[in-house]
This record gives sequence, C-alpha cells and structure tokens, in this order.
Amino acid sequence: MTSTELEKLVREELQSAGLWAVMEQNECQFLEFPDGLFAELVLKDGSRLVEVEGVAQGLRERLRKQSVELDVIVRALWNVEDVQHAGTALSSTGQFRLDTEAFVATLASGTAKTTVEVQVTKAAWEEIMAKLCASLPTGGGDSVSERNLVMRVVREFLAFQLSLGGSNYWNPVRSKTLELNELALQYLLWHSPSAQALQRHQGQ
Repeated sequence: MTSTELEKLVREELQSAGLWAVMEQNECQFLEFPDGLFAELVLKDGSRLVEVEGVAQGLRERLRKQSVELDVIVRALWNVEDVQHAGTALSSTGQFRLDTEAFVATLASGTAKTTVEVQVTKAAWEEIMAKLCASLPTGGGDSVSERNLVMRVVREFLAFQLSLGGSNYWNPVRSKTLELNELALQYLLWHSPSAQALQRHQGQ
C-alpha cells in the first residue's frame, strides 16, 4: 500500500464515520517507510479525539491482518486561551517547590477545553528578567510587572509546544504539567519566531 492509497482509505473511513469535516486537512500527513505506513491525523476539535482514535485503531487492526503495519498519531490543534499565575509550584508528591512558580493555562480546541500547568524555575525566571526586562522601569520592575512578563513568556512557551507535531508532539489532555527551566527557555528563544519577536520588542 502506498501513502496515497492510505490517505484515500483514511479519508473514506472518516467520512463514513462523519468525522472528516473535523480534520485539519493541511496538517494531516501520510507517509510510507520500508517497515510500514505512518499517518498523522490532526483535528480542529479536540472533543472528537476519542472517536477519531477509535477509527484509527480499527483501521490499524484491519491492516495488520493484511500484514501491513500502520503507525498512527491522532492529535488536536489547541490554542492558548488564558494564563494565570498560581503561586508556588507543587512537586508530584505535593511538596512546595520554593524555587519554582506555577502558571495555570486554559487551552481550547473547538468545543473542548483543558487546563495545564507550567512550572517556571527560579533560573528561568532570572534569565527572562535578564533578557527581556529592558522595557520595565529602571531595567527591572515591581513584582506585578515581572510576573506579567513571565506570563507572556509562558504563553509563548505553550504556543510553541502546541505547534510541534510528529512523534514528539505534546498531548495536553494526557500530560498536564510542563517545566520551563533555563534550558527550555534557551531552546524557546532560539527556535520560536514569536518568542524571538517578543525578545526584540522588549529590548527596544
């Protein structure tokens, strides 16, 4: 089976289930490799994820019976709707992380919504102040101004994470917590055009 044949088959299956209309067709991809086929199915509405996953699972099992291996990723496109500071972060064991601040964000995908937490380490916070606080009074600012600036970086961090597809995509429904540490911040400022624009704007 070729990637073109796979795309046709997937389209037919989703159309039959009344789900093709919720797909972001330009984001979907269908590939063929020596050891099998790959499909990435991207939805505009996260509320239909379970249904599309069911169709994908059924198709995978049918093709396996025909000795055709299919690897499928089903994900939704999410937007950052709101970000709020939530105070000192907690560890997975419920202990306060005194060197880390938590921000809670609401994400939306069609009619679906979910909340996630970004934990910003002290080192990342200080790096944000060093790189981006030029526009704040006297090169720094009060705690509210600093927190608002970090909040903007958190929003860019979330948007960047949500923009990544393929096998390393982030599923905010199943993985509710991200950490923005110094290394992650450097990666963000290097790879995200939006974060780079923010850095240039703040430095003016």
